[in-house]
Amino acid sequence: AEGTDALLLDVKTGNGAFLADWDDSVALARCMVSTGEAAGTRTVALLTDMSQPLGRAVGNWLEMREAIEVLGGQGPPDVVALVEAQCAEMLVLGGLAPDRAAGLAQARENRRNGKGLETLRRLVESQGGDPCYVAGANGDAPASLPPSAFSLPVIATQSGWVSAMDTTQCGKASIALGAGRQQLTDVIDHKAGILLHKRVGDAVSEGDALATALTDLPDHAAAVAQIARAFTISQQQPP
Repeated sequence: AEGTDALLLDVKTGNGAFLADWDDSVALARCMVSTGEAAGTRTVALLTDMSQPLGRAVGNWLEMREAIEVLGGQGPPDVVALVEAQCAEMLVLGGLAPDRAAGLAQARENRRNGKGLETLRRLVESQGGDPCYVAGANGDAPASLPPSAFSLPVIATQSGWVSAMDTTQCGKASIALGAGRQQLTDVIDHKAGILLHKRVGDAVSEGDALATALTDLPDHAAAVAQIARAFTISQQQPP
């Protein structure tokens, strides 16, 4: 952003990242921090894992809804941990917290007391958006987009444990479901995407739903199969 005094970078690593190799990601982070500092901007980089999708949602509205849950004091543990860590760093960089521990405590309190969610509501409203999708009136649940025409379970064909996930394949499958563009003229379906029910380390029984694919497109079989291939199920529990 123009006129920035400080910059926090989230540098991903793992099979869904721009650079999958850890050492390459570290080198990239160091280069970007050095560049920022040389320009007179205080710069911090966090290296974060993308060896599986972050959270349980893949897709525009699905991820937004998950972010709203996190700001409201709920949400998947890995998303919560990342958001709180980033907030702590930003509060320190902005001079609003003396150190990371104080910044982390402040971030957690503002998730608990609703200030984080209220800030998002005001941000959406100030830009002409409808805040009812962030927080309902009089304490009601927030509004949601209409359901997709197809809600398709991705079924495990064997029992075991999820030992790995191909994050890139999940992303490509979500695009095929309508959540992104394969060519410039494609229209994005903001409610399309994937809800993950199993993650790395989870036990799986044959017939369990690994995920649910959401789309309005009738030609969806290939995308559902691609999601299934993104899961590696092993007979030994991963460490």
